[in-house]
Amino acid sequence: MPVETVNSIGGRLRELVDRVQSAHAASLVDEEGLTIDSYCDDSASVDFDSLSAELNMVLNRARSVVQHLEYGNIRELSLGTEEVTLLCHSLPDGYCLVLVLGAGAFIGQGHFYLKRAAYTLRAEL
Repeated sequence: MPVETVNSIGGRLRELVDRVQSAHAASLVDEEGLTIDSYCDDSASVDFDSLSAELNMVLNRARSVVQHLEYGNIRELSLGTEEVTLLCHSLPDGYCLVLVLGAGAFIGQGHFYLKRAAYTLRAEL
């Protein structure tokens, strides 16, 4: 298995998960809903292909709604369930950065570090 450096996308995703308490996974998704790269810690297993595809449908529907209402572009989207919270941050060219948080996570901390990671990844895309 190759060693991920912090300068690689996988390394940046791992750093994001490691920094946020109760974060379990992070993924970079393209505009078609395909996973470009991902990281999942040992405490959870995430089917990134399914997550990316399904989340892409939700994002596309949300984009359609905000465009119809003329509210501009979606920058962030949060989706909370009984077990996890998904935080999504839009990137240029239709990319999206996704952070998967467990129950009881500090969502504000997740948003903060997700924005920082998105800012760094913008330059690499």
